[in-house]
Amino acid sequence: MAGHNNVVKARGLDRVIVISIAFSLGVMSGFLCSIQQVNPGLKIEFTFGSLAAFIAAAVGGGVFARLMLRDVFASPESAAGSHTARRKNGRRISMIVLAVVLNLGMLASFFYALKGVAHEKLFDVAVGTVMAVFALSIVALMIWRVAHFLEQDSHSTEDESAT
Repeated sequence: MAGHNNVVKARGLDRVIVISIAFSLGVMSGFLCSIQQVNPGLKIEFTFGSLAAFIAAAVGGGVFARLMLRDVFASPESAAGSHTARRKNGRRISMIVLAVVLNLGMLASFFYALKGVAHEKLFDVAVGTVMAVFALSIVALMIWRVAHFLEQDSHSTEDESAT
């Protein structure tokens, strides 16, 4: 009975993760497409384009998150067999394609939002963007390292309890 409860909790967590990723990517993309003017003041106008960007990013992000969760949390027992290995490779290719498409969409939204920036300010915006990407990359690397450490610790704990 405890195993069934863990499966139900894991499915609930999967749903929360997928919905959170989809919603956050949709909001970010929709917001970036809504920016009409940056200088001298911020002007936001919600249009059909911002709704389309929200829906496209949310659907793409949700599909990507679901594929990622299936690939990351696939049981080793299910990995046996050539048919399953081909499906896993197909999922990985789909994840790569979706990641590229989502990144291109986010870049397009970002550059679309820059259409109202004066040419004199573009250098400042570029420097700020590079600094933000650098800072976020460091944070992502730290999160990845912590997750990797926790995964190794979990495996070593499982190995110790098995013996």
